[in-house]
Amino acid sequence: MKTTIRTTVGLAALAALMTLAPGCASRQDVQTLDQRNRQTMQEARELFKQLEEQIAVAREEARKSSAPVQAKQADIWAEVESLKTEVATLKGQMDTMNMRLAPQGGVDMAQLDERVKAIELALESQFAVDLGKGAKAAATAPTAPAQQAQAAPTQNAEAVAPPQDPADALYAKGLTAFKSRQYDEARRDFAEFVTTFKKHTLVPNAIFWQGECYYQMGDYAKAVLAYDDVVNKHKDSPKYRSALLKQGISFYKMGKDKPGKIILQELIDKNPGTAEANRAKQFLADPKK
Repeated sequence: MKTTIRTTVGLAALAALMTLAPGCASRQDVQTLDQRNRQTMQEARELFKQLEEQIAVAREEARKSSAPVQAKQADIWAEVESLKTEVATLKGQMDTMNMRLAPQGGVDMAQLDERVKAIELALESQFAVDLGKGAKAAATAPTAPAQQAQAAPTQNAEAVAPPQDPADALYAKGLTAFKSRQYDEARRDFAEFVTTFKKHTLVPNAIFWQGECYYQMGDYAKAVLAYDDVVNKHKDSPKYRSALLKQGISFYKMGKDKPGKIILQELIDKNPGTAEANRAKQFLADPKK
């Protein structure tokens, strides 16, 4: 392309020189050369125009070929920046958490473990949820993780604190035995508590825990009677809804689905939105679960 342009321009220059040489050509020759010169210059302009168009096309192709790479680099950069931001955010959250825990000397794992065990006890015992940890262990079995603390926050707090009087000591003894899966011993302690301290505010709780002991030992008929005592005689007890729930489930365990369903449905209808009512709904939807 460049050789052709140079040749064309050279011919045009030669023609111009010939027009300047006096006496070498006629008027007709000069006109002919001038016409050829104009034609040559026009061809040169067209060639230059084509060259410019080819250069523009080459530049566009080069731009397009590099565009995907540039776009990909931009995406990677944006992703890296996003990850940096996320890491910084997480680090900030961890620092904030450490600052909050610093005055307490960090996380009290023992306290946290007790809270988890309390929730497990409420689920396994009072809500009859099988956590797959062998709720029907032998009465002499060692302490099990799922049976270490008292019920959910909605129930009376029954943590085993240092006893202040004989009643507290006996009640704490029953709870300790129950959490150690020594259900028969726990049942006797709670029965003695009810007989000895008839006016004590924890009597409904002690009756309920007797029912729990029978339930864990598989004696569902006696469990039903204990729960019924709470339901009929202690309607204001915080164990009332739990007693209804476990009574209904105990009837199912005995193969008496009809009375069990009536009790659970009553619990749902009269106590909507409560944890016990929600558990009753789940149980009715799948009694085998």
